[in-house]
Amino acid sequence: MLEENLKKLAEDLNLPPFPSKDRSSTYVLELAENLSFSIRDLKVGFDLFGNIAPAPSQKKEDAYIYFMKANLLGQGTGDQAIGLDSEEKFLTLSCRIPYDVNYKEFKEKIEDFANYLNYWQVEVKKMQESAEGSIL
Repeated sequence: MLEENLKKLAEDLNLPPFPSKDRSSTYVLELAENLSFSIRDLKVGFDLFGNIAPAPSQKKEDAYIYFMKANLLGQGTGDQAIGLDSEEKFLTLSCRIPYDVNYKEFKEKIEDFANYLNYWQVEVKKMQESAEGSIL
């Protein structure tokens, strides 16, 4: 199901065709120079995962509280989740769709995820610039 939806998405967005599934069943969707994320096929449904930015090094506590508030009931993330990668070096955005979707729903999920990923990349960049410019 995922492979069929990805082929149709590639056609609709004039993207190069996706390679066939590898052992990990993961595809990388690159929509712009700084906007790419992975899509992993599950037995039923799929996972979306993307790096937002390097984890904050200044004003960490304030930043993490802000991200936790965004995660609260999915209000600031559109039911996706902000987290850290396994090495705690990057902020990540992830989403699991635990059911099969038709193409229209698939495209909407991809669009929502890409929009939230882009939003948080910009937001974190602003936070980092603000933290670097402040005295405290």
